[in-house]
Amino acid sequence: MIILEILLTIAAYRRGWKRYALLPGALALLTGFVVGLAIVAGGGSAATDTSGAVFIDLFCIVALIVMACRAPARQSGCGASSPTLSTPVPHEAGELR
Repeated sequence: MIILEILLTIAAYRRGWKRYALLPGALALLTGFVVGLAIVAGGGSAATDTSGAVFIDLFCIVALIVMACRAPARQSGCGASSPTLSTPVPHEAGELR
């Protein structure tokens, strides 16, 4: 599954997510570490909780699939649309600059 996660991270990065494409994998790794630490601190065995690890990995893969299929929304400012460089701007007496 790690190979699939790496490939999906690369696809999401190339789609335009850049640094955000690393977040699902990092959060899955951090969550797995904290859950394992909590299980061991409670006296249990971390090897017995494979269902939690599979759930965390599936969540990561689903998030990466969504990111790889959809490009991030591009908005400037507080969601307000601004004119692009190719939009002509009218000035005095109807002239275009």
